[in-house]
Amino acid sequence: MSQSWHVMRGIGITLLLSLLACQAPRASEPPSEVKIENLLAKELSEHIASDREVFISYVELPPNTTLPRHWHPGEEFYYVIDGVVTAELDGKRTSVDRAGAAGHIPLKMVHTAITGSEGARLVVFRVHEMGQPHRNVVEQE
Repeated sequence: MSQSWHVMRGIGITLLLSLLACQAPRASEPPSEVKIENLLAKELSEHIASDREVFISYVELPPNTTLPRHWHPGEEFYYVIDGVVTAELDGKRTSVDRAGAAGHIPLKMVHTAITGSEGARLVVFRVHEMGQPHRNVVEQE
């Protein structure tokens, strides 16, 4: 792997751990709607990757929710704070992640997230192509 990848990974891990340390405890009731709060949007240094930007988001998914199928113009990494979320990549369920689990969605991979009766809270870290939309919803077939 390139040195810039190791630097980006180190920055991402540091930011993720900092954000997790600041999170409030889970409310007594699960959320009633999807909540996405962008905590950070930052261009990467030209020495690392001049055409990339980083987004860190706090996400709450209500119980029994399936997000629309979508893809991102970059890599996506997530950490499950609490609850349970199933990742479905390219139409195939690939993992069931519980609190403390981390996962990865490859570049431009069509995916969705599915919750059960608990819902889930996550921190999502994305490294995107500069100036591209955050999310591209895929039309239902």
